Amino acid sequence: MIMLQTCDKLFVYGTLMSAFVNSMSGRLNAGNRLLGPASLNGHLYDLNGYPGVIHDPCSETRIHGELYEIFEAEETLLWLDRYEVASPEFNLMNEYQRILIPVNFRDQKINAWMYHYIKSTKNLIRIPSGNYLEYVTCKM
Repeated sequence: MIMLQTCDKLFVYGTLMSAFVNSMSGRLNAGNRLLGPASLNGHLYDLNGYPGVIHDPCSETRIHGELYEIFEAEETLLWLDRYEVASPEFNLMNEYQRILIPVNFRDQKINAWMYHYIKSTKNLIRIPSGNYLEYVTCKM
């Protein structure tokens, strides 16, 4: 696999965040370094058990997540692409596209990979707070 753009940072905003207990967040935490809270502007949606973000720099909604430094980036991004159904092997089933975007981290802009939702949001619930962890905690 050839990566045209290299970056060792990853912005997560949903079930991959450190507060979620599942095998994939555990795998991400075990092999990489959590740098801390980060954010970007966009729209956050409930996809019935996990979230999707559409990055929109003009949006007033701030999406709250975490920034990771990823080690062995090519290998890590390969398994994350498969997990997020964002790899070329899925073609038309893809829900996400991994994109490189600037995120807000400690009063600076840092380029990071993010899984950007690419399907229709027509019948989805929008999460106005931009905070998926807060949203699922309040639903319980």
